[in-house]
Amino acid sequence: MNLVANLPECKVDKQRNIIMLKEGEFCRLPEEPKFNLLCERIAIEKPSLSKASLYLSQSLGFLLEDWEISAELKCDIDDRRLSLLSRGISSPAGIFTFQEYTFIVYPKIFEQASSEAPETLLYMIESVLYSRTNSKPRICFPSLFIGDSFTLRIQLLYLLYIHLLRSELLKGAYHEYTKTLLESPRIQGKILVSRQVRKPEWKALKMSQESHPYSIDNTLNRVLKYATIIAHRGLIDPKYKVMARGILSLLSDVATDPYSIWKKISFNRLSERFRILYDLAVVIILMKGTRGKRELLGLLIDMNKLFELYVLSLLKNHLRSWKIEYQKEFTFADVEGKEIIQKPDIVLQTKNNDRCYTIVVDIKYSILDNKEKLDKRTDDIRQIFTYHLLVEKENEAGKSGCSQRPVYSSLVYLGKPDDFKKSVVSWQGYYKVAAKQKCFKIILLNPQVIVKAASTVNSRTREEIEQNIVKEIANIPSCPS
Repeated sequence: MNLVANLPECKVDKQRNIIMLKEGEFCRLPEEPKFNLLCERIAIEKPSLSKASLYLSQSLGFLLEDWEISAELKCDIDDRRLSLLSRGISSPAGIFTFQEYTFIVYPKIFEQASSEAPETLLYMIESVLYSRTNSKPRICFPSLFIGDSFTLRIQLLYLLYIHLLRSELLKGAYHEYTKTLLESPRIQGKILVSRQVRKPEWKALKMSQESHPYSIDNTLNRVLKYATIIAHRGLIDPKYKVMARGILSLLSDVATDPYSIWKKISFNRLSERFRILYDLAVVIILMKGTRGKRELLGLLIDMNKLFELYVLSLLKNHLRSWKIEYQKEFTFADVEGKEIIQKPDIVLQTKNNDRCYTIVVDIKYSILDNKEKLDKRTDDIRQIFTYHLLVEKENEAGKSGCSQRPVYSSLVYLGKPDDFKKSVVSWQGYYKVAAKQKCFKIILLNPQVIVKAASTVNSRTREEIEQNIVKEIANIPSCPS
């Protein structure tokens, strides 16, 4: 059997030089001279993820902070077989640039590459970043309901960015002391004696100096400015184009540097308020693409992590009155003075009059399509049961404010859309080894629901879809008597 002939062809947007391939799979580049040349370049250069891109992906929270993670683009010259190989990450997706091409590795939960794939990936990223801004409602304007929904999603990202950046800049732009080297006959800083003495006599009148002015022209503002330039060029809404021009005017003394996102930034007390805006700016710049020469520049995403953060963002956005804790640490065991820590993905808590409810949630980026396959998921159920007992123990100790109240637990999976018509399906159960009221639910989330939320142009429809997901997760199950 010819395995090469059975390889799916990569989905390619030839006008914009965008190539899409599925997470964890191979695809075949079209048999055209320019793609043959691209394959040869990849085979020779062996582009791998840059350290700056790895740092960026980790700072956005889409990868664990483990420097053993790496990714490399490969292409077999003989059959034009393209793949992204990674180490230290089980489900790699993301957006990358190499030379004049943009590569989108879309999640495996989508059957085929289409406009839905990058659009949904961007929607999930946007939802995570949006939940960190604590701004409500989302920005959505009827004047933008034109073109394809991927274009609309980009427009909404631009609007959110411009809206939030303007609000922060009105409070004052960020300044910092920056190192500047200059040659001037007037003394303005520290004289660099070692450099000065090596000068020829005819250059000695200008003093080599180092100064540290308190400047607006710093790496953070360069990133913000370049993202604003991209947004200004791409915005459709005239009101926000004017707003973007105003921002560019405020940042007129800041240099335009497309590669500033690859420089490491350390946030401090004064710059912390721009952290979310920096994250948004980086996504905007990457969506436009900055050309990588010998390295892959972009965003590497562990889909396990992104799916987890996406569900967390929905809960944060729609359960504003609830207490929501992400990866709260519990001491599970002690081995010769070494504490073993357990961290459930999410712990939800709400009070209703005199009633207090706690729900512990564990999220799995894997497909579970029928009850019979639960036999292969016993480790997952044991894990959530352990979390359940740890949270219950904390409640009984009175540390959480919900003492002597029942704890519920939920496992969230993806489910195949052919197996059910609803957006979310749940199966109820209880732990037989424990006392009554120790209930758990298995929640199956239809991947096509995420696609629908990403592609809808109606903000109310998107809100309803998200609320249905949240309602099922936050709903208290009725325990068997």
